[in-house]
Amino acid sequence: MGPVRGNGMRPGTAILGSVCVVLLAGCGNSTTEPASSVAPPSAAIQEQNGPSAPAADAPDRPGNGAGMDTGSRSDPGVHPGAPSESDPAVQTLRKHYKALARAVNTQQADDAVLTGTSTVSRQEFLPGIVKSENGLRYPGPIPFTPVSRRVIASTRQELILCVMGEGFASDPRTGRPPATESVTRVRATVIRQNGVWKVDSVFDETGSCDTVQVTPRRF
Repeated sequence: MGPVRGNGMRPGTAILGSVCVVLLAGCGNSTTEPASSVAPPSAAIQEQNGPSAPAADAPDRPGNGAGMDTGSRSDPGVHPGAPSESDPAVQTLRKHYKALARAVNTQQADDAVLTGTSTVSRQEFLPGIVKSENGLRYPGPIPFTPVSRRVIASTRQELILCVMGEGFASDPRTGRPPATESVTRVRATVIRQNGVWKVDSVFDETGSCDTVQVTPRRF
């Protein structure tokens, strides 16, 4: 599994080109982000015109935490300052990455959980993402550890994650991962629509994951 561009797909796949491409993504109207070589399942960045606008769910009010980093240290083993595993946004990401791994294994991108945890613009690219990882098998949900959370608005949050981008999925022919294990730092945006958090985009993020433990889990 070599370096990939946005949308979680390796270079050369059909969906890459002039269109907006994403891993956990939406399209908008700002600037283009750089390419990445991280998963899940192989990448976690977005080439787009810009981020999606926040979904209208509740009015933003002064003092709602917008623009501030928030987190919890209550969970045993959690990275200091990270959002709790009970946080709805983290739970959405867990469900999404689990469904994404299963979709790669079955090569079925229309899984109800996968589409249900994605924004509409994200759903457009799910078939290409899944197809780009054809031939790999995930033994469990794509592993990640939340590092921090930034509240942008009452309906929009950014979570910094350390994601195991290589070395987890295996080649069924050999039973071994085709690449050495690596962990990459990414920034995931989740938005709330009709009271439900959904994954909208994930970008490369500067910084190291050297001190962050990412624990793989099996289905």
